[in-house]
Amino acid sequence: MYGWVPGTFSLELIHACNPERGPDILLTFLWTSGNNAFGVAGADTTDTNGTTGPQTGAVSGHGGLSPWTVHNTFIAWGRDFKRGVTVETPASTVDLAPTILALMRIIDHTARDGRVLQEALRGGSDPHRVTVETRVLKTKSRGRYQAALQFSRVGRSRYIDKGWRLP
Repeated sequence: MYGWVPGTFSLELIHACNPERGPDILLTFLWTSGNNAFGVAGADTTDTNGTTGPQTGAVSGHGGLSPWTVHNTFIAWGRDFKRGVTVETPASTVDLAPTILALMRIIDHTARDGRVLQEALRGGSDPHRVTVETRVLKTKSRGRYQAALQFSRVGRSRYIDKGWRLP
């Protein structure tokens, strides 16, 4: 659960550990629920005062752990999907392959990641009855710094909801 640097989480916890091409450490910038420059909720409060200079105007970063960064929209259409339904059950791109394989009636017993998005399929489970377990983890305090990570679990699949620095 904890990273090798005191006060951090392990890369395995957020599915970012890859010995060959993965990072040694990741960081995320501060964020707020306030409106961004376009009046939309979710603003990064990146401070780049340093050798690259401050960013000004409408700028963006790549990645982060705000809920606006880690949540995205997936639209499915076709005879095998429910119509006119918004499914808010946690899902990820890693769930696409098992779902497509299920639609093709291909059973892949070697799949280790992802799940079939049954709640989005015609005749599938009611999305409001899918059991979602949500949990917040906190790092051990490192001086004045402490971080939190919220994730949800559906069955065996774990989804990162958001991460933040505790006050």
